[in-house]
Amino acid sequence: MKKGLILVICAAIALAYAGMVLAQTNPLAQQTLSKPPMVNKRKTMGILKSIDFAANTIVVKHENSSRMFMIDPAAKILMGGKECRLESLKLGSKVTIFYKRGAKKRIAVEIIAQPISPAAKTSNRPADKPDKE
Repeated sequence: MKKGLILVICAAIALAYAGMVLAQTNPLAQQTLSKPPMVNKRKTMGILKSIDFAANTIVVKHENSSRMFMIDPAAKILMGGKECRLESLKLGSKVTIFYKRGAKKRIAVEIIAQPISPAAKTSNRPADKPDKE
């Protein structure tokens, strides 16, 4: 009878001690757990040149070259600060793409597009040339 009582008391003390040890957390360890894991993402900006819905790819004109990106099925697509679908993107809009490198592929994980404003459409028109007399 006494052995059983002593065993129960020792087990309770051990559990209480383990609880106190686990309750003491390192602030640095807590910060690393609260941050999302860093993904090796790269960033590029350009003009949306084409969209292929069947292949789930887009082509972006960047400086003097074009870059093709595969679109991750879980990719976040934003236009004007609101989430949208790939079909909502307009050709010619400015896009910022966050991507990761795969096996010889660029995989877009986030696409941020700026909506084309009516003023921007008219300002891109070349100015009328004055007639020479």
